[in-house]
Amino acid sequence: MKLPRFDEEAVSPVIGVILMVAIVVILAAVVWVAVAPMADENLQSTKIVKLTVSPNRGQEYCEVVASGGAGLSQLTRLNYTVDGVDNGSLWTDAPDIGNITIAYGVAKGDRFMLIGEFTDGSTQILYDKTI
Repeated sequence: MKLPRFDEEAVSPVIGVILMVAIVVILAAVVWVAVAPMADENLQSTKIVKLTVSPNRGQEYCEVVASGGAGLSQLTRLNYTVDGVDNGSLWTDAPDIGNITIAYGVAKGDRFMLIGEFTDGSTQILYDKTI
């Protein structure tokens, strides 16, 4: 009569590792399929607007010039803030290239931001710098 050997394994360690990796890959794919559509809903396209900002530190204002960009024609409003305080709109319509506007109340050391509003309802920070 032959006695059973207890040192034999049912599945080799290599096959066990391959099976575990396969299970992890399948689970990752299932999670990706479930989550990916949610990420696409909140994506917006970035608008390209070229603005030239020239601070005049002696007079405490900035000159803002529309210089171009594919998103310039979609720009409906250009608001500006100084140190986080909304100072209103520089433009309330799409500007022409070369359009010059003055943003008053910007002194040396102030954080100056230009926020664009576009025809599709999106907003985007177009300029953010400490003067």
